[in-house]
Amino acid sequence: MAITYAAEPYQAHHTEMHLGITERAYANHPAHARPELDAAFHRQLHGGANPAGAALMMTAREDGHCVGVLSSIPMRFKTRAGIAMTGYQGTALAVDPGAQAQFIGLRLSRLLIRSANALSNCFPYGYPNRNAHRFYVRAGSVLAQVVPTYVFPRTPCRASYKDPSGMRWTFEAINSPDELDPSEFIDSPLAIEGFVRDRAYFDWRFGGDAAARYRFVFCRAEEKSSSFIVACTEHRMSGFPFTILVEGYPSPFLDHFAIAVRAATLTATHKTIRFVYATTNLARRRPEIRWPKGVEIPTRFHPRPFELYAHPEGAAPTDEVGLSLALTGDWLGF
Repeated sequence: MAITYAAEPYQAHHTEMHLGITERAYANHPAHARPELDAAFHRQLHGGANPAGAALMMTAREDGHCVGVLSSIPMRFKTRAGIAMTGYQGTALAVDPGAQAQFIGLRLSRLLIRSANALSNCFPYGYPNRNAHRFYVRAGSVLAQVVPTYVFPRTPCRASYKDPSGMRWTFEAINSPDELDPSEFIDSPLAIEGFVRDRAYFDWRFGGDAAARYRFVFCRAEEKSSSFIVACTEHRMSGFPFTILVEGYPSPFLDHFAIAVRAATLTATHKTIRFVYATTNLARRRPEIRWPKGVEIPTRFHPRPFELYAHPEGAAPTDEVGLSLALTGDWLGF
């Protein structure tokens, strides 16, 4: 029977369907290479709490049964000219093992591109893993951005620290950003163009029930001249655990990235954790800031390089998408 394809607004039943196919498709992959299979996390990312709206689900069905899924999660974007747009990020492409080698992944990728480009002021993009690069390229997307990944050695960190400029910082572990009084820090977005990182975005990704997935540190400069939150999690690869610096907010985070990395070490749950992992182009975007001591992982050795593909027919210029501020949390794997 012929396979039929459709772009469908996300509904609750898509979560079980998507995770079931993903589990089967990646059953033979090592644990660190498998996509997130947490149902609550999937519902949070795809549902209507996203300030950009609910996701679109690209589905492939054979004889009434779903055999392939590619979700696309909307993210708000602002051009240099101040035009508000929406980018649809393709995530977690999965094809049932019994239906592979039928170009389903390619057709789902093309459907995503057509669906996003057909919407007003929208564009498709994604951070595919190496196995999915070929689908994006054959569907007409181009490499717009390669973001470096760093590992920073864990350094001893106490609740108070004086930075090289003489400013003293205090670090406080918190369970959720919701604990903070709004007056504790100035609510200022992380960038004035590119993907929008305002309080609504941070609350969607890290507030409420989502907070249980992360560990947070509130960083406050003396006299409350600057303050921000860092959101971290942990991961394990080849038996080695490490801390991941996922995101920070609000804008002082950009000026004090070295402080954020130091604060991230406080979230480690075990003494065997030796480094902090972070993906960002911040050093390229803000070369004037103080950068922590660390090592950039060569792309060819990185098991999950951070490479953004965009389609040239999308509403947003590809070069502007490629110049956007990027942080670990952008590809929605953590």
